[in-house]
Amino acid sequence: MSVLLGAILLMTPLIVGSDPPLYLSDHVAGCLVILVAVTAMAEVVRPVRFLNVALGA
Repeated sequence: MSVLLGAILLMTPLIVGSDPPLYLSDHVAGCLVILVAVTAMAEVVRPVRFLNVALGA
């Protein structure tokens, strides 16, 4: 679910047509969400998924 949300954030500038400052922040936030979601898929680092809560805030 989080990987899908990150992908949507990466596609937001194409869908909405945002300006360059917001364009860059969408890409950074989307990449971070995907990074945390994929990292949290490992059983050893399962609590890392709560970092997505901080990214969402």
